[in-house]
Amino acid sequence: MKLNQVLALAVKYGDEGSRTNAREEVGGVILQRKGWKSTVYYTSPRADYSRNTLDFIWVPLHNQHTGTPTAHGLFEATQEEFTKKAIPLLRDGWKRYATFHTHPSFSYHPSHTDLTELFKSYHINYIYSIPENCVAKYTWQGEVSLKQEITRDINKWLKLNESQ
Repeated sequence: MKLNQVLALAVKYGDEGSRTNAREEVGGVILQRKGWKSTVYYTSPRADYSRNTLDFIWVPLHNQHTGTPTAHGLFEATQEEFTKKAIPLLRDGWKRYATFHTHPSFSYHPSHTDLTELFKSYHINYIYSIPENCVAKYTWQGEVSLKQEITRDINKWLKLNESQ
């Protein structure tokens, strides 16, 4: 899948998950690998050996704090589920690309925990602020440098990316 398709899935998961889990943070990881373009010539598929395409996959993970007050402001994936879902994909050639989690009750700005723990493990992080209806992409560039890109009006963005 393309990155924008994976992000669209993650946003929909975030909307549904935060509604069903009483506005608790939900999230997961996005993995990537270099992919083969497959081209179909009449009835026989053929691999295109230009390995310049990237494939992405969304791996939703449960919040280990689900059902507790902590879950309203902190997403941490359960290690058991990460081991079951993500580790086999990593062994199969997928690479860690980014994290994605929701802020169901506050802004897209990263929390202290996001900055001190999550961002140091994954250098690209997406935060979906449900109240502000936007996704912010943060690229960690070291101790004090953080690049931010914001996609506002997520509903319009989702419609644009449904067909891509």
